[in-house]
Amino acid sequence: MRPSSDRNLRLGEVSSRPLDRIVVGVDFTESSLAVAQWVGRYLSGAALTLVHVIAPPPMPNAFRRHATPARTPDGAVRSRVRSLTGALRGLAGVIGGGRVDVEVRVGDPGPELNAYAAAVDADLIVVGGNAVFRGAPRVDARATERVLRGLTRPLLIARYYVATQASVA
Repeated sequence: MRPSSDRNLRLGEVSSRPLDRIVVGVDFTESSLAVAQWVGRYLSGAALTLVHVIAPPPMPNAFRRHATPARTPDGAVRSRVRSLTGALRGLAGVIGGGRVDVEVRVGDPGPELNAYAAAVDADLIVVGGNAVFRGAPRVDARATERVLRGLTRPLLIARYYVATQASVA
């Protein structure tokens, strides 16, 4: 599969619709950063949006005896959103390509990523997946499964493999 000059993906003689808007889920793992860079390089004709979803703050514990005065949950979330928006803008500058927007949302990553893609009428959602061997825990699979459950747009799960050199003893 290779992108053509007219932004249609071509598989032999069969072509698909053009990819005008792509939503890339970024969780700042090595695989998601590599996928964002790949999308920026090879699908640069489309408008990209880098999306990161943060978990909402936990509910305050009313049963705690000595509650320490802390920032309000809304203030902490706003601070994290500003910080992550800056990080996504920095990533957008690194990957280059065409127009790159950034979005930080609060909630469950699966439904939020799908909702955002539907709201902007995305043609494709791209997320990264780690290279996994049978004995490894599949921590990243839970978020990917939640994205798949409510899927309303085409999804590309790009696996990131790190080439290792064999050592000679």
